[in-house]
Amino acid sequence: PLPPTGQFLILEMRPLWLSLGRGFSNAFSSGVFSFLALHNPNNSSFSGFNLKTSSSAGFDADEVLRFGLHPSDGSGVFISTNAGADYFFMDCGWVQGFGNVLSYQVAWADGAFNISVSNLGEAVGASYSGIMASNNIAMFGMGLNGVGSGESLTFDAFLGTPIPEPSILFLCVSGLVIFGFRFRRRPAA
Repeated sequence: PLPPTGQFLILEMRPLWLSLGRGFSNAFSSGVFSFLALHNPNNSSFSGFNLKTSSSAGFDADEVLRFGLHPSDGSGVFISTNAGADYFFMDCGWVQGFGNVLSYQVAWADGAFNISVSNLGEAVGASYSGIMASNNIAMFGMGLNGVGSGESLTFDAFLGTPIPEPSILFLCVSGLVIFGFRFRRRPAA
C-alpha cells in the first residue's frame, strides 16, 4: 500500500467548502488508487477528489487531476485536468450517481491517467483515459461544496499501490542478483 505521511488533514475550510488531503512520504510517478464513495443525493455542487503534486494548502493548489460529481453543471463524472483548464463530463450510463455507492479506480503512469467509475446501485459505469500535466503524485485530496447545508461525501476502502519506476526496479533486481552470487553454493572440495 501507499505509505501515508499522516492521516487526512484539512487543506481548506471556508463557508460551505471543506477539503481534506492525505500526503505520501514520496511522490509517485505511477500508481493505482481504488476506493468507494457515496455522494449525498441532495448535493448540487461539486463533491469529489483530486491528485496533487505537492501537499500545499488549498484543494486546487498544484492539482493535476480532479474528478467527482458536479450535478449543477452536468450528469456523469466531472473530470478536470491542467488546473481546470480542460474539463468535461464522462457519461456513465446511470440515472443518478448521487445516493449510490460509486467505485472509483484511478491509475496513472508517464503523464497518462485512466479513471474507471462504476455505480454499484445501478450496475453501470464507464472509464476515460487522458493526459495530466505532471505524474509525480504527492497527495490525494477530497473536497465537498455545501458543508453545513446537509451535503455529505462518504469515503471508504482507500487502497493504493505504487508502481516502482524502472530505475528503482533495476536497483532491486541488481541487488538480488549480487546477493545470489555472494551466497551461491560452492562446490565441495
